[in-house]
This record gives sequence, C-alpha cells and structure tokens, in this order.
Amino acid sequence: ARVRNTVLCLIGERKNGLISGGTGSGKTTLMKAFLDHIPQDERLLIIEQPAELQVTHPNAVRWEAVDAIPGQVAITPSELLAAALRHRPDRIIMGEIRNECGYDLLQAMNTGHGGTLSTIHAKSALDALYRLSNLALSARPNLDHSFMRSETAEAIDFVLHCERDVTGRRQVRELITVSGYEYPRQCFQTEVVYRASSD
Repeated sequence: ARVRNTVLCLIGERKNGLISGGTGSGKTTLMKAFLDHIPQDERLLIIEQPAELQVTHPNAVRWEAVDAIPGQVAITPSELLAAALRHRPDRIIMGEIRNECGYDLLQAMNTGHGGTLSTIHAKSALDALYRLSNLALSARPNLDHSFMRSETAEAIDFVLHCERDVTGRRQVRELITVSGYEYPRQCFQTEVVYRASSD
C-alpha cells in the first residue's frame, strides 16, 4: 500500500515514470491500475503497439502503431508521438518501449511534457534506465553514451519494477527515484524508495 500511495503521489505531481519488468510480470496491468487514478478532466494520449491497455478513462485518445503490410505503410510509435505533441495532451502514455522511439520519448519529456508514463522490458529498476538510454542511442548515429544517460536521468523521475516469481505470483520488487547522472562515475543517481525482501 505504501508503494502504491507513493507512486500515486508521483503521478499526481506529474512526474515521469517507467514501469519495468520481464514478460508477463504485470507491467501493463500496473499501468492500467495507475491510469484509473488520473483525474478525468486530463486528456490522455495513449500510443501502443499492439494495443493492450484496457483503459476506462473518459478523456483518453488511443493510437496504435502498425507495421507495414501490402497496401498499408507502417505507422511508427515515433511518428505517432510527434503527432501527439501537436494535440496538446495533458499526459502521454506510451506502451512498451522496444526501439529507437525511446529517443523521441525522452525529447518529449525533456521539453515539458510532465506526467508521461511508459513500460520497458528490464531485469531491474536501474537496468530499465540503462536500457532506455541504449534504445535511445539507436535512433541517431554518433550520439554520446553519457549525454544520452544524462538525458534519461533528466526525463525519468521514478522507476517501478515488477516481477513474476517461480509460483507465478506477480509483485512489485523495487521503486526508485532518479535525481541525475554522475558523469565522473558514469552512473545514475538514484534513491531506493522500496525494495522487496529476497526471501
């Protein structure tokens, strides 16, 4: 309950967050649960590929990225994100980040789009930050690793990590907040708000 309330406070303060975890760990389910608590007068723009979120929010606009097939051109998450910025959303909700669209998402967050939420496949909360910055690096040639990690630290305020244990039970394992990136040591500056016991 403490973790849930803390995350709801962060979302209420329009902080940007990632929900990380492995396949089937409950990332999308957690995202949906938190979206249900966003004020109904806020305009949500949801971008997914494929569409998975069962959102009941009355002010949500849903867009789905599609791959190219005969007779239909591809519509990428990055293209949808660029279009979303022109629709004045209160919050941008991205489905799982799997490719270079991570770069565009970071740019959106770092230009004033607070309250953005997304999910990412990772093995820990800290790993999620490195994975997002690495995906963003794939978007442009000659991007600097440290610069991209610094951009990631500036954009992301918190990471919630979930896991599915050997019995199939899903649980939140970690919640960290992000305060910056330390160039000399080449590491993210984070604080552990919660970490589940390992027993």
